[in-house]
Amino acid sequence: MTNFLSGLKSGMLVVMLALSGCVLAGNVPQYKYEKGTVAYNALIGATTVSSSFEYSGTYIYADGAELGAAEPGPGFDIGFDFILGGQKFNQVVIGNSGVLYFGYDIVDPQQAFKVQMLPVMNGVEGGNISYKTEGDEGNRIFTVQYAGMVLIERGTSGKGKFNLQIRLYESNGKVEFAFQEVETCYGSGFGFFTGIKGWDNDDVILLTSAGIDKDVAVSPSRKTDVLNRKSYIYWDNNDYDKYYSVVYSLSPVSDKKAPKDAPENLMVKEEKGNLKISCRRADDAAATVLLYSNTPFETSDLPVDGETFAVGSKMGNSIVLYYSDGANPSAVIENIKPATDYYICAISANGYPAYGCDDRDENNYITLQAPPSAFNAEPGGTNSVKLGWTSDYPVIIAKTTQHSSNYGEYSGQFGHPAPTVKAGDVIPGGGEVVFVGDGNEAVVSDIKDNSLVFFRAWTLKDGSVSSSGIDSWTVTHAVLPYAPDISSYPFGAVPYGWIASCSGEDVTMKFSPIRRMYDNELALWGKSYNAVENRITTPELPLDAPVKLSFEYALETFVLVNDEPRGNKPGVFGEGNGLYVKAGETGTELSYCTIDKYEGTMTATSDGYETGSSTFEKVEVDIPAVGEKGRISISFASDDYTTMYIRNIRIEKSGDNGVSDVNMDNDIKLYVDKGVITIISLSDTKVPVYSVDGREVVLLNVHADLPVSALLQSGVYIVNGKKIVVR
Repeated sequence: MTNFLSGLKSGMLVVMLALSGCVLAGNVPQYKYEKGTVAYNALIGATTVSSSFEYSGTYIYADGAELGAAEPGPGFDIGFDFILGGQKFNQVVIGNSGVLYFGYDIVDPQQAFKVQMLPVMNGVEGGNISYKTEGDEGNRIFTVQYAGMVLIERGTSGKGKFNLQIRLYESNGKVEFAFQEVETCYGSGFGFFTGIKGWDNDDVILLTSAGIDKDVAVSPSRKTDVLNRKSYIYWDNNDYDKYYSVVYSLSPVSDKKAPKDAPENLMVKEEKGNLKISCRRADDAAATVLLYSNTPFETSDLPVDGETFAVGSKMGNSIVLYYSDGANPSAVIENIKPATDYYICAISANGYPAYGCDDRDENNYITLQAPPSAFNAEPGGTNSVKLGWTSDYPVIIAKTTQHSSNYGEYSGQFGHPAPTVKAGDVIPGGGEVVFVGDGNEAVVSDIKDNSLVFFRAWTLKDGSVSSSGIDSWTVTHAVLPYAPDISSYPFGAVPYGWIASCSGEDVTMKFSPIRRMYDNELALWGKSYNAVENRITTPELPLDAPVKLSFEYALETFVLVNDEPRGNKPGVFGEGNGLYVKAGETGTELSYCTIDKYEGTMTATSDGYETGSSTFEKVEVDIPAVGEKGRISISFASDDYTTMYIRNIRIEKSGDNGVSDVNMDNDIKLYVDKGVITIISLSDTKVPVYSVDGREVVLLNVHADLPVSALLQSGVYIVNGKKIVVR
């Protein structure tokens, strides 16, 4: 049996109890580790538990089910209420390799305390399992027996074996392990792993010893950890009798006094809808409990000595936030309610567990007043904005056209209003008040044409303004002339109301405002490579008459020499690529301009060019009437890694649409351009064209949603009740 001795000499045995699958922090009860006195004696009249041993880790249920994956189900009756880790259980599901999963009336092995003995091998391939409850009420013992268990062979080492009884004592909560004729597989390195684990799946503090026959040494500051060899509890050769058997027990410690000192520096901080709580563990405490309630604490809300609990469990009116042994405990209450009392309590504990409830630290925190919700801004016309919100209290609303400095974020630059502000007041730090009062909607007028406007709303209650506001923003309906102020849009964000897209869908390439490093010039900035077309498209514009588009652009192409970066050079599109201007309902229908060569220059240096120094070239494009509403797009594509800068965009009328109302059918739309009249109808119809003297010039057959065009001589005509001037 020398192999057995050498294996156990380097091994460890403790009891494991854990909340399987639970990652929440929890209790740290103490158990005393002792040599037992009741040897393994085979049970008589025990109930057999059937197992196929198809593989180790099988879950065996009282209804005869044997599952490879854990599910809630009926456990075997213990015969009494057994206290394990401060919790009460009356059933176990039995694992075929030495694990007991505990529950009350039903067992879920995935969320259960467990007592565990794990052979460090390839598992168990056979044996006999049985159980029995013996003794009188108050002194009953529940035993699970693993007899003739055979360990799967590891390589050519031969098969190991063991007999084991796991005993649960009703009278004192003791867990006892009695082994007999244990033999490990040769070369396995360890005999068996066991341990006690708390709610957080960390090992529970033990009263440890160097060997069972040695004096027990208290270790309140270090947990026994199966992954930490220095914390192992070893067997000595003298711990075995002639049958190579050993008995040991783990008894809950119940003679510890509660710590005298309360936790220190209890802090509560509100941040982004959460409460962050922290403190420092008392010097004489093994652990700390953090609780919260929305009412003042009473005795029923506090822990009782000897009982343990998981984080998230309810205790009276309080909720457990934290229960562990960290030196600096912390917890977070998420999604807090505004303007609500939160009572926070910090209690010192030891490993018994015993709680210093009489000397606790408390903090009553009232959360901040909430801003309005569902705040929305939308265009009310060319110079007005409609606002809507939800609030139980009066609100203060302010506007600004100055965006914040947050990169890529749409938010305005606002200060915090005083509770006495009125409409028209300017808020120090930013913003002009546009509304104060009750209700859930308002209209803000006198907005500048084509403006991006930011709004922020606060609640006003009992003379107090909410500490934070809620933002919204919009752009008024576009009118001509249209010359967007790029400086009003935040850097790194697509201009609001515009559409930025690229055929490669690379977000980092899409047009957005930026300042060039060389000259600090503000422009829209986008990139292209591998002929990816990068496009920026205007909001909807009135395009029922000819317009002129003008803008300036600069182009730079990245240079590589022998795979080494050499900055930028004057931009090139590459064969088949260029700059494009299109217009139509979506801004992509018809092309009105193509430029295939950049004529600008850059500032030269000794080894190339100054990046960002490309000169701007002006582009002017005449676009005919394309519809009552439409969009215009500017796009480009390049074979190489190329950057385009666009600035000074302006769109203005260059002529009228030649149409004035007389008496019209709203289902018919008319467009005139360069002697051509185009008609679109919502239904099939015949549309006559009359001269001003009433003579029918032509009768057009129009089908629903299909445009029909006719070339007319210069003159004045009447079509569908409209006077049309053809030039």
